[in-house]
This record gives sequence, C-alpha cells and structure tokens, in this order.
Amino acid sequence: MKKILLTCLLLCAGEAWAQDENNLDLSDLLQPAPQNLPRVIENTPLKTKALPTYGCPPESFDKVAGVTLYEWSESKSFYFFETKMSIDADGSPRAYHPQDKGLDKLEYAGRQGNWWALVTDNGQSNGNPLIQQSGDPYPGYYISMTATVYRGFPDNSPARYIDAEKIPYFVLNQEVMRSTSTQKGDIGYVYNRRTKKGCYAIFGDVGGYGKLGEGSIYLAQQLGINANPRTGGQDSEVVYMVFPFSGNGAARSLPEINAIGEKLMKKSDSFTFIKTCLDTTKK
Repeated sequence: MKKILLTCLLLCAGEAWAQDENNLDLSDLLQPAPQNLPRVIENTPLKTKALPTYGCPPESFDKVAGVTLYEWSESKSFYFFETKMSIDADGSPRAYHPQDKGLDKLEYAGRQGNWWALVTDNGQSNGNPLIQQSGDPYPGYYISMTATVYRGFPDNSPARYIDAEKIPYFVLNQEVMRSTSTQKGDIGYVYNRRTKKGCYAIFGDVGGYGKLGEGSIYLAQQLGINANPRTGGQDSEVVYMVFPFSGNGAARSLPEINAIGEKLMKKSDSFTFIKTCLDTTKK
C-alpha cells in the first residue's frame, strides 16, 4: 500500500469522536464503486487557459455548469471538480427573516409564490412561509430547509435540517447527481488550494440548474474562506472530492462525517492525491 505522503490535514473539528466511530458500520462504504455509472460523457475540447493545472493527469468525464468533472486514474472511488465557493446559509435557524435581517438575503430563499428554501404551510413552494415560534431556536425567523434531512423530525421542525453554521456540507445540482449517481447524504472532502486547508463534508443541499460551487458557513470557516453568506466566498481554487454511494440518504452528525470521511480518504489513498496532484503545482 502506498505510503501516505500528506500527514497533516485540517479536520473539521477538534472534538473527539472515536467512540462514535466504533458504532458505525462502514463495511459497505469501502467497497469499490460500480464501474458502470450512468454518466453523460462529453469530450468537447476545452480551452487550456480555462483549466486548472495538476501535478498528475486526471481523467475528465463530463462538464457540468461550465465545470469539468474528473477522476484520478489511480483511484476510481471518487470524482472531483475545482471551482469557486459561494456561501450557503440554508438550514441555519437564523438564515432568513421576514424583514431581511437574517444571515443571508431573503431573495436567496425565493419569493412569494416560489419559496424554494423555506418551509411553507402547505409543504409546497407556493405556500406561505412558516415562522419559528416560542421554543424554536430563533422565534420570528423563517424555517430554512436543506435537501438532506435528519430523519425522525417533522417538516416544520428546524432540527430536521442541516444547520449551515454547525455542519460542513457542500451543494451539488441535479446535473451532477445524474452524471455521477451521487445521492443526498454522500460524503466528500473539500480542499482549498489557496489556503491548503481541507475538511470532510456531506452532500447537504441541492442547488439550481447550471450552478455549481457552494458550501455551508461551517465548511467555509474550516477552509479559511470568508464565511459571510452576504459578502463572503472564494472565486476559485476550491476542490470538491465526492464519494458516490458513501451515504445513507440522510444527514449525519459531525463526528460521523469525520469518521466516515477519514476511512474513505485513507482507503482510496486520497491524501496522496492531494499531495501529488493538488499541492505540487501553481495555477
């Protein structure tokens, strides 16, 4: 087995999670991914100046929202892409407020008749947004949703959704999901080539058509990126590594994300990928 060259990467939290790791059944996650994934192959030549450079030659297999999806030739268990990071506040109980004084602008939650990021009274985007009441984390604020949820909570509970301030999650769109068979709740690793900081993360929200490159407030903080949803983000050099078939379709705790993520990264020798492919070149 190859020696792991990268010996120190930033983990998402300093808290101990060894006891949780012992309770996780990870055997199914470490099996090789199916080789016949339903991918949409595009071999359209790309302009050289638009592509990042790597210390090893990855294999491209698709282009989505102007971003090329790659596989590392030495491990087919994950795919990756490099783009920007916008900041997603969805799932935070103080993400949106009727008077637009939430963490993010209310316009990013939708508009009357089409609230795509808020829980409504009829469960549809054309309903009226529900407001948190006494006993909820932030009374007076809207209930903000994420596509991946914690099971066992009702739709109108803020606890059902992944809190962007507490959990590292990344956002993919339906195009990437179809191309790679990635499902909600799958695990990944996000790496900032600019700061050389990385973080295990979960696929927590589904973005709009033609858009790619977004992460939660907590994830941005771990990567050394301005995490203000209104003014923050990074325009490039963020690498998203995703392991299809690694989740169970639901949200997970931070210790679970870290435990599963580390096992997947070690099994696929992905730390070597970061060291040899991402850290040895300049853009």
